Order: sequence, then C-alpha cells, then structure tokens
Amino acid sequence: MTGDATGRGAVLARAEAFCRAYDLTAPILMAPMAGASPPALAIAVAQAGGMGAGGCLLMEPEQIAAWTAKVRAGSQRGLPAQLVDSRSASGA
Repeated sequence: MTGDATGRGAVLARAEAFCRAYDLTAPILMAPMAGASPPALAIAVAQAGGMGAGGCLLMEPEQIAAWTAKVRAGSQRGLPAQLVDSRSASGA
C-alpha cells in the first residue's frame, strides 16, 4: 500500500518498521508522562503488543528502580523511561 495520495502507505511502512525494530505486535508507544505512568499501565500496554513507558522525571532514583522492577516483573519487553525535562527546551 505505498504511493497512495494520502500518504497512508508511508505511515503504515513507518509503523511496521517501528514494530520490527522493537519486536512489537502493535504500533503503540505509551506516552511517558511524569506522574501518569503507573507500572500496571506500562505492563498492560506491553502485554497488548505495544511498548510501555515511564515518565520518571519527578521520581527519585529509588522510585525509578522500584517502577522498573514492577514493570520487569510483569513484562519482559523493553521499556523507555523519560528523564528529560522538556520544559527546559522551550524556555518555560
């Protein structure tokens, strides 16, 4: 499905490449939002074939380790943990 007028083919190709690169069965990446990334949600996304994630900016190192241990106990998939303060890039 490439070359259609809407670019749908290109979008599907990127989604398929993303899934292949990270061994996913669904092109879903959980948004890593600080304070809104509970381990249970990351596990559910991973078990559904996507990639769970954690917004760890507001966590202390011990909290990040505990979050990661809980997710790893429920899923063997890879998981990104966001530690970047995006506000610094915008000057906010």
